[in-house]
Amino acid sequence: MWYFTDKLGSVRENTDGNGNVLDSITYDTFGNILAETHPASGDRFKYTGREWDSEIGQYFYRARYYSPTDGRFESEDPLGFSSGDTDIFRYVKNSVPNATDPTGQGEGAGAATISRGSHEGALWSAIEAGNLQQIKFLLQLYRETGIVISAGALAAAQAQITANAVQNKLGGLAGRADDKVADVIRSRGGSASNVREAGHWAYKTLREAAEAAVKGDKTAEKAIKIAKQAKRLGGG
Repeated sequence: MWYFTDKLGSVRENTDGNGNVLDSITYDTFGNILAETHPASGDRFKYTGREWDSEIGQYFYRARYYSPTDGRFESEDPLGFSSGDTDIFRYVKNSVPNATDPTGQGEGAGAATISRGSHEGALWSAIEAGNLQQIKFLLQLYRETGIVISAGALAAAQAQITANAVQNKLGGLAGRADDKVADVIRSRGGSASNVREAGHWAYKTLREAAEAAVKGDKTAEKAIKIAKQAKRLGGG
């Protein structure tokens, strides 16, 4: 599943590996979900990239919960007035369309103002253009210079990098990223023995195996190799 976000890092669409939209979300200014096409096909990450708890109707911002209905946090900022706001329940000083607070600790811990003319704006432009080389360059630049960007922008950039790495890892099987490894092995002429060799990854999707392989999981790497070579290995 891929995540498509806006400048605040809010997830607007979830798609599968073929670009088919699984879920589309519309928010109001404070993060209330106005419309969602297929909630069961989406994910918990929603407004500004934070986790939505549907049971209580609030978002988890690490240090505390945020209520989109009230447009405020449910508890005081742990940093108190050091957060940079005299109202320690207020969310981003009510500058909701222009800022995020990924940690729930105000300006004292990484709240970021969003501007298309800012450094972060350059990163968003690269993400929207799918310019992987520029994304990597900007992330390296920000690390070296100490430029702080929002959690949403960082997550979107890393997701783009991971998506590219996964596609490269799967190669010609990228179009079947959402199929179970076992199904791919069988459909390509592999044997029951080949499926067993894939271990527990046989019952995961190719995408899940590729994501793990990208992170260095050798068993996932083996499962993908078996899927790719199933035609040659079949019959064993």
